[in-house]
Amino acid sequence: MPQEELEKAQESVEIPRFLMEKLQKERSYSKILSKFLKNSIFLHIQKLQDHVFFFVVESNSIRKFMCEKEFLSVGTKINILLKLQQWGVGKPRFYHTENEFEKLSRRWYEILPPQLRTLFQENDCIIFSPDHHCSLFPLETLQTDGQPLCVEKTVVRATSIHQFSNLLTKKPSFDSSSIIGNPWPQCTEEMLVYNLPSNSNPFKISFLRGAEEEARTLEKKLPGSLLLSEQNATGERFLSEISRHPLIHFCGHGSRGRILFLSGPFKGFPPQFEPEEFSGLWKAERREGVKDINMMTEWHPVTDLDLFDIPLKDGAVVFLNACDTGQLEYTARGYNQGLSEVFLKNGAHSVISSLIPIFDEHSKEFALHFYDILLQTHSVAKSLREARIWAKNEYKAHIYWIPYIHYGSPL
Repeated sequence: MPQEELEKAQESVEIPRFLMEKLQKERSYSKILSKFLKNSIFLHIQKLQDHVFFFVVESNSIRKFMCEKEFLSVGTKINILLKLQQWGVGKPRFYHTENEFEKLSRRWYEILPPQLRTLFQENDCIIFSPDHHCSLFPLETLQTDGQPLCVEKTVVRATSIHQFSNLLTKKPSFDSSSIIGNPWPQCTEEMLVYNLPSNSNPFKISFLRGAEEEARTLEKKLPGSLLLSEQNATGERFLSEISRHPLIHFCGHGSRGRILFLSGPFKGFPPQFEPEEFSGLWKAERREGVKDINMMTEWHPVTDLDLFDIPLKDGAVVFLNACDTGQLEYTARGYNQGLSEVFLKNGAHSVISSLIPIFDEHSKEFALHFYDILLQTHSVAKSLREARIWAKNEYKAHIYWIPYIHYGSPL
């Protein structure tokens, strides 16, 4: 669509409705999906004003459902409860958040139209394709029969139906692996605090002991492994290696769904069209004695823009076991971008990431269980589901297993 028409569509309910009705008449994508998937539904989820529309692509039809703004308000409360668990997990006064989370998840599902709930129950595989606003919700926690969808069924996400249909012909590849441990500059193992420009909170980066143990354990477990850790996990080395290995595991620091922190120094200049949200990083400094150290002399932030034209091995599996790596940004040009989107565009079969910050030690255990199952089954979707079930039984608190999301193929 021309930019002018796109802007009108973003402000009007009628224009997207017309476009989706036109798509329904063509039914081209339902034919594509019917060739590969049985007992599956594809749901495009779109927030328009105070409503949420679900456009469901099944094997032989496309149907439209609508939820009132209560779906948005309950989803927001669920996100708040996850943050409360993150801040207070293990403390007695926060135990009630787990029960409240369960109640809200059930309520969230009950808000859905009855016919849509029936479709969830009848199908074994659910593919969510949410817009930017809805992608921030943990849709995997919607409950059927008293259990979250991601425990009862195969649940994946897609940035678009175009991209998803291309993934269905790919097979995951595990011939060799690139493991990025705990990127860290040449300094003591402590929390580094960088002061961003005025009116901004300090940016804190901590040494991840669990990530370091995770990487060294995976080096022995995964085939043909190359380990990059601490000062060796530089941005330049990372960018040069990811095209060579079909299995990529990152367990450092992530932020905003669009940035991975690698060891520096960063060489060169910021991108000509530098994203606004990253502008402070180039100016941030920390104090060491009487010396001011610029953040870019110690770190190399790799963004989705840096990865945009770096091809991956066809069928690559990427596990970004780091904070905020699963978030997507919907740009003014009308497409999703972010780390998951870029890796899929460049040839990946699957990208596992996290919607919110995660815990160092528990995320290590989650990843190790995931790979134990993956090496046996060669199924990313099944391995993630089994790792969730293990973490749910082991820890109970949702913060340890709900935040993980899977953009990629369910096969």
